[in-house]
Amino acid sequence: MPTKEQKMHRLHIDIPLNKDLELSVDLSKKIVDFLSTLNIEGVDLVQYRLSNDTDRGNKNYLDINENGHASNKKMQIVFHD
Repeated sequence: MPTKEQKMHRLHIDIPLNKDLELSVDLSKKIVDFLSTLNIEGVDLVQYRLSNDTDRGNKNYLDINENGHASNKKMQIVFHD
């Protein structure tokens, strides 16, 4: 991990999917399944969430509770050697 003085660089990828939530969830799961198969040296963790244009970066429509509310928690893919 970087020291306090060093900044971690992050790759942010924005993939427009669909206006339909159900289809967007299905597409997201396919993309995440693919990403989880990758083994790239130096990449230990990928965090992700599904949001829309009005609440970008706040809600995660892949994590909806029993009341139908989306969380704001990122999901993770953890890569192990």
